[in-house]
Amino acid sequence: GLVGVALAVLPVAWLAGAAAAILNYYGFRLTQVEDELQYERGLLRRYDGSIPLDKVQTLTVVDDPLKRYFGYASLRIETAGYAPGSGESGSEAAVPLASRDRVFALANRIESFGTPAFRRPPKRVRRRYAVRYLLVLGALTALLYGADAVTADALPWPPYSPVPLALLAPVAAHLKWRHRGYWLGDHHLVTRNGFLRRRIKVVPYYRIQTVIDSRTVFQRRWNVATVTADTAGSLSLVGSDAAAVDVADADADDLRATLATRLRESLAARRGWLDEAVDANDADTDRDDVDATDAEDADL
Repeated sequence: GLVGVALAVLPVAWLAGAAAAILNYYGFRLTQVEDELQYERGLLRRYDGSIPLDKVQTLTVVDDPLKRYFGYASLRIETAGYAPGSGESGSEAAVPLASRDRVFALANRIESFGTPAFRRPPKRVRRRYAVRYLLVLGALTALLYGADAVTADALPWPPYSPVPLALLAPVAAHLKWRHRGYWLGDHHLVTRNGFLRRRIKVVPYYRIQTVIDSRTVFQRRWNVATVTADTAGSLSLVGSDAAAVDVADADADDLRATLATRLRESLAARRGWLDEAVDANDADTDRDDVDATDAEDADL
């Protein structure tokens, strides 16, 4: 049936991906020289380049169930430019594969964000995910029955083959919910999404270009929203920005306002406006003290 086909295809796809990764990242080396990371990699075709640390837009820690089981992860660095041979514009693998602790240690050296404590979406959205999976299975089953009715030859599997997968819908919904969330650090927004390919994205507040609050028809029905922190990285063009997905309506409003406020404060701090404002206030205070002293001397 379809389950057997899926079980046969998945190992082949995994082996093909592993072979491509070996060819692409063979002999990978990463070194830090002053304020940039320099790398070289590749077997059939050799790549070398540098990643200026002051151009970093987003850090992404990527893993999957197999990597998580063995305690491994990958780190990708997104910049605003184009990275030849990376397969993704503006994205380059700083660490193609390493222990999870080493990956997070390097990520914290680049952007000191600490240890995230993620806030998950409301538990009720698990029912939404389960309903979505069941609808997909229902549509697939209906399609198979339709194909079986209009074709003379019998299908290689019965039309009801997808039905047993309905038992896995609640499990898949729970895993999807469990691996989502967001965290507001002192200087960074950190989001988490995905189970089969989980992405933990780290965005400094000052790199945010705009904050987008989007609510689909189905999200409005469940009173949830998605808050996206858009950056200047080119991957934002394909919807790969950091996003807090399926956040409760009230939390989404607070999150959007908080991100906008921290963006302004972060930019002001980097440009010295806050320091200048403090110095100006101190100067005004000193001037008032001098004026008061002069007035007292005049009275005497």
